[in-house]
Amino acid sequence: NININYALTSFTDNWLVDTKLYDDNKDTSGELVTTKYMTTMATTKSYGPYKMTSLQDGKQVVFVQNENYYAFTKKEDGSLYGESNWLVDGEKRQVYQTTKIVIDVMTDDAAKQAFLKGDLDDWAPSATELVNFGMSERLYKVEETYQMSLFFNTNLNALKEMDNSKGNKNSVVLSNINFRKAFSLSIDREKWTTATAGFKAGYGLLNNLYFYNIYEDPTSSYRNSDEAMTAICRLYGVEYGDGKAYATLKEAYQSINGYNLTLAKELMKTACDELVAAGLYTAGEPIVIRIAYKKGSADSSDNQQVALFNEFINAAVEGSGFGTVEFQLVDNVTDRYGDVPAGEYAIGYGAWGGAAFYPFRNFQVYMDTEEYAGQINEIANWNPAVE
Repeated sequence: NININYALTSFTDNWLVDTKLYDDNKDTSGELVTTKYMTTMATTKSYGPYKMTSLQDGKQVVFVQNENYYAFTKKEDGSLYGESNWLVDGEKRQVYQTTKIVIDVMTDDAAKQAFLKGDLDDWAPSATELVNFGMSERLYKVEETYQMSLFFNTNLNALKEMDNSKGNKNSVVLSNINFRKAFSLSIDREKWTTATAGFKAGYGLLNNLYFYNIYEDPTSSYRNSDEAMTAICRLYGVEYGDGKAYATLKEAYQSINGYNLTLAKELMKTACDELVAAGLYTAGEPIVIRIAYKKGSADSSDNQQVALFNEFINAAVEGSGFGTVEFQLVDNVTDRYGDVPAGEYAIGYGAWGGAAFYPFRNFQVYMDTEEYAGQINEIANWNPAVE
């Protein structure tokens, strides 16, 4: 069983299905049974306060008020009127007043021009465009649940094979935890975000928008809980209490910026010594690691991001015994999340987000091999069914 509130917020797509229309449009001619349901006007059945009246594939879709919607009544002038099921300041209010919705499919350039002309309400500038608009007093920034992150295949055997046949050189260094810690601590996250369309650095998978008991306690932000703040402090080695740099947990947590080049350089030296002693790496050799970066084609901001990663990590390896490190961006990767654990790439870049009111799913995608069979995060590195 699931709380009805969690169920309703999970139904973000068209979750009501007209079974007759769905079945009537089935195609059973091939091995895979498909349906054309909701792909054209003729195969779509509208429900809710609006109905579709026009659909041009790749161009435009138009909705108008649905006269058959249960909450609407028709007024004498023919217009439709509906009231909320809930009270606002003690009374019901009119809802769904918009009579027509026109959605145009636009290129980024066309959207920008329409926005600047005043024909479009909102437009999301790219990282490159933010250089021009970043200081505007009219720029509105809002957080999303999605957090960008690097994810790894640190399985030693897989890394050896990637060095042999997948275009990497000495990517076996990623098998060393001190190397990975050093890489993380070398990243100036505040500087890195300037090369993105984002605006806030992150220090854990779950950001400020995740709530653990939202329907009973609207203030129950996971990130502001003692447990979450403690986890981040432990992760970055920041201590608090009597005789420490920070008196309280909250002060310690708020001090964290994820960047510590001094410690990164120390850890790189340790990592190099350990890898050389294990016979996995020869001091001074260059390191080349391909990153599965994007499903589409890379743009200038993507290249700038990887250039910053290279800048950061090479500052950390200086004097450590490691040779130069080069991260190479790979774009047009169909399945980064599958290719990394499969051993095609040692590192992938992608977004983590969704389920803001149900953060408990975080554990499932790392551990629940039944619910997420074949889709477990970091599956190349451990088997949660037995470990």
